[in-house]
Amino acid sequence: MRCEQCSSASPECWVRLMGCVSRRPEGLFLVEESRGSGRVAPAWRGVQGCGVSKAERVGHLRVDGADGLDPHYAGWFACFNRGDYYEAHDVLEALWLRERGGANDLYYKGLIQLAGAFVHLQKGRLRPSDALFRLAEGNLGRYGPRHERLDVAGVLGWIREWREALAAGGFEENPLGRRQVPRVEVEPAA
Repeated sequence: MRCEQCSSASPECWVRLMGCVSRRPEGLFLVEESRGSGRVAPAWRGVQGCGVSKAERVGHLRVDGADGLDPHYAGWFACFNRGDYYEAHDVLEALWLRERGGANDLYYKGLIQLAGAFVHLQKGRLRPSDALFRLAEGNLGRYGPRHERLDVAGVLGWIREWREALAAGGFEENPLGRRQVPRVEVEPAA
């Protein structure tokens, strides 16, 4: 399938759904290539109509091992682990805005800040990245070693490592190209 707007042929349909779909009065569509002629196919079931936000689209994706979790929260893991940090921030922000002031307010905010720190690294903005790592560390640190099926203690450990790498390079060397970004996994349901 190829997106009608950008001609993307990415095999992961959720990537196409994130950024480039054809908006039509009857819904959101991708153009499917069949022997050189484009055929219009619905982008996904259950989400119809123009004006559907990127976060809502990601919120309808299935993430393995995330049964019982809010789809926006599960979508954060999927996007983060693919290196789509802006999208991770965007999809979780939809949940955070709904839950502001609740028990997970600072937790979701910390995960949004964590994704934002990597957005800044991707753009070569090292000091803003460090600032977001620091904020994420403070917000996530308010929660136990495990929270919402996430190893928070492990995440806090590698946040510190990334901050140390930034400082060691004098905020002049981007560690993103030299270090592997850890995967953030959903722990199995209890």
